[in-house]
Amino acid sequence: MIGLMYPYPKKATIIRDFIFMFLIIFVVLVFVGCAVAYKTHDYYAHETVNSLKEEHHRIDRTFHTETNFASYVLESLARQLVHDDYTHNPQKMATLLGSFHAGGKDNPFYELMWVNADLNVINTSKYGVLDVPYTVADRDHIKKALTAPWRAHIGRPIQGMQGEQWFLPISLGITDIQGTFIGVLTVTFDIQELTHKMQSSIQKNGVNFAMYTNTLTFVTDSAQSDDSIVPLNEDILAKFYKAAEQSSDSEILSMPSIMRRNLSFALYQKSQYYPYLFCITYDHQYFNDEIISLLKARMMQILVLAGFLFILLWLIRTRLIYPIEHLSEVAKNIISGKSPSYMPRGGSLEIEQLGNHISKLSACIEEQKRVSHELKLKNQYLGRTKETVELLTRARSDFLYTTMHDIQKPLARVHQSILEMLDYEHRTPAYVEQVNEISVGVYHLNQMLEDIKFIARTEYNSLILRETVVHVNFALHRAVRQFHEIPAFRHVNVKIHSDEFMPSVLVDEDRFLHMLVNILCGAASHIVQGTSIEISAHIEFNKQISKELVIEIKYDAHHLLSTQDFGASKPADLSASRAALPVITSRVVHETICFALARMLASLYQGEVAIASSKNDMHKIFLRFSKNILIEAMDNIPLADEDA
Repeated sequence: MIGLMYPYPKKATIIRDFIFMFLIIFVVLVFVGCAVAYKTHDYYAHETVNSLKEEHHRIDRTFHTETNFASYVLESLARQLVHDDYTHNPQKMATLLGSFHAGGKDNPFYELMWVNADLNVINTSKYGVLDVPYTVADRDHIKKALTAPWRAHIGRPIQGMQGEQWFLPISLGITDIQGTFIGVLTVTFDIQELTHKMQSSIQKNGVNFAMYTNTLTFVTDSAQSDDSIVPLNEDILAKFYKAAEQSSDSEILSMPSIMRRNLSFALYQKSQYYPYLFCITYDHQYFNDEIISLLKARMMQILVLAGFLFILLWLIRTRLIYPIEHLSEVAKNIISGKSPSYMPRGGSLEIEQLGNHISKLSACIEEQKRVSHELKLKNQYLGRTKETVELLTRARSDFLYTTMHDIQKPLARVHQSILEMLDYEHRTPAYVEQVNEISVGVYHLNQMLEDIKFIARTEYNSLILRETVVHVNFALHRAVRQFHEIPAFRHVNVKIHSDEFMPSVLVDEDRFLHMLVNILCGAASHIVQGTSIEISAHIEFNKQISKELVIEIKYDAHHLLSTQDFGASKPADLSASRAALPVITSRVVHETICFALARMLASLYQGEVAIASSKNDMHKIFLRFSKNILIEAMDNIPLADEDA
């Protein structure tokens, strides 16, 4: 039915969710209704069992009250008989018993009988002295009274001498002062009258009872209808007998099921005072009527709730779902480039506001398309400009690299000529000094050209890095050795202070040393004569508890120094490095190129170079690298072997 009302969509939509919600609410209401019916039936069934137990207690108390009164009367009469010695005077005993029988309607007893020591009935309250006594030796209550005198014993029901009326006997055995058995005093109850009193104590309609002895002998029942008492078939008799043997207090023999409404309750329970069993039943028609009255109220509540929920769903459908569908169509038209159709009306205020916002959104989308087109044109222009800049940068890089390389060719020939001049046999000290000055200048110029070539390649991202694991302490010592290979800085004292156990780093060893040597050269160009450069390395933790490798270079920069302050290089010193000059080391004195190149090299590993100065003209250069280049394994490399 719902599928005919709405086309079922395959993908998740608000209509499909609405259908699901409708079905879920319907199923939940059906389930709740069934659960309420079952729980109500189950609850009332147990409440009925409890009420039957209460009715049993009322019936049992009524029976106990009547029999207890009879026991009291029997004991009073028996003591009077013994005290006045009426047992040997039948006439006086007949008069005494007759006075009790003449009590009228208020007298609950039907008849009093005197049984002599021979267990013969010789006197009754109704007939007086019997002409022909009859024996009652076979009666169970007489036998019990004989064996246990001065205690009331209830016997099996007996039928009257006339008619079909039944009576319940209670006997009391009597002994004289010496303890000699002298007879039994018996009183009989009209079972019909006793049953009426027990029935009057029942407060719940539809409740009936039946009373049995512990040997399952029927005593009496309420007998209000033919089907009021559950017949004692073999199964019920077996359960009665088993319960009697086990002294069970109570047991439910049957309880009406929600699927079998024609069953009645049947519960039996032992008497608290006498060896009797009571079978309490409850008419199923009363039970069904009360269950239906309870379920009507529960079902009415569920129906009211269901009506409220379905009205709520209808409001959601008309005030929310339909306007949202219309808004979806409008948004679809806007996205496809069509002009929006009508805006939904008749929904809630929020839906109308949403429609207005969609209209504004449509205008914004048109404006966005226009701006996007302009940005696209601008990006195309910027892209062409970027390509032009890249071409210019590459051309500049290639030009610088080619030019520096071409300049180095005559410098190499000049360097070769200087070496030949140093081999001249007739050389004077002034001659050697001039040649050394020329060689130092050529050396510096050559290294400046190398750094310019390196900067050109780095700017154009054509530099190839070959990363290896390098120990920090090893790199510091090697950088100092390369720094001292520069003729102008051979006599600059460099002190190394670093932790004994420093981690290794994953870097391009040549570029890393290149950077350290450039920093040392820049610092040496400003150092005060006679002072030292201190270089140290340590691991530092920043505020984010992250490791950083810090290389610190300290020097005194009171005034600038020139290369002449260190003296001229000797020919022997220069001739010791006849091999080709290393490209990876910086021997440039010019500080701008030194620090620019150092910053560029540090940026390759996300590092930074910082310069700080203090009031006492102590300058510090800091190299900071993130933990990304650190190798956690600590390599303990002996420093003595490095120096060797």
